[in-house]
Amino acid sequence: MKILPDSDVTYYYENGRTNPVVCTAVCNPTCRIYWKDPYRNTLDGNTLRLGNASRSMNGTYTCIAENVIASLSYSSNTSIEIIVYYPCEIERWFVRSTHNVDVGADVTINCPIEGNPEPLMTWSKDGKNMNIDTTEKYLQLRNVSCEDSGEYTCTADNNIGQPVSQPFNVSVLCEFYPRFVFTSFFKSLYVNSVNYES
Repeated sequence: MKILPDSDVTYYYENGRTNPVVCTAVCNPTCRIYWKDPYRNTLDGNTLRLGNASRSMNGTYTCIAENVIASLSYSSNTSIEIIVYYPCEIERWFVRSTHNVDVGADVTINCPIEGNPEPLMTWSKDGKNMNIDTTEKYLQLRNVSCEDSGEYTCTADNNIGQPVSQPFNVSVLCEFYPRFVFTSFFKSLYVNSVNYES
């Protein structure tokens, strides 16, 4: 069996035009030739035509040749991988934009970004780069303190299209005011007690 163009992997950009892929096989008696897409759907004929590229086309396409000899079925197959590149997008329905946490707790900020190739993620806090470059789509803060409150922003870039960013607000619950009232209250009691005794 042979596939033309002769390549194991074919790359396209989303919305770009795809090229027909022809599968041939030498069979006696004549073979039935067809394709299976990544979702196991059958595509009849020896020529794979996909139209304009979309991200749902990513995956392995298998060409299968079958024939019957003396009531016995024989088959052979070969495959091609199709990879469609597309720019970064934020899956906004998965975004949790506000995190309220207690002092000393851990918090994980998930940044649901989709893109192909895999985007590079960078993070900033209150507009200042945190010098974090990763492909991981989350930021983990451990044992947070009051100083960790602020706006965190993830930015994703895969060199296709423009980078995309998503801000997150982290609020660490610091009880400064109640402590002040508590301390002042007992200080007042102490002063009044000393004055009374004297």
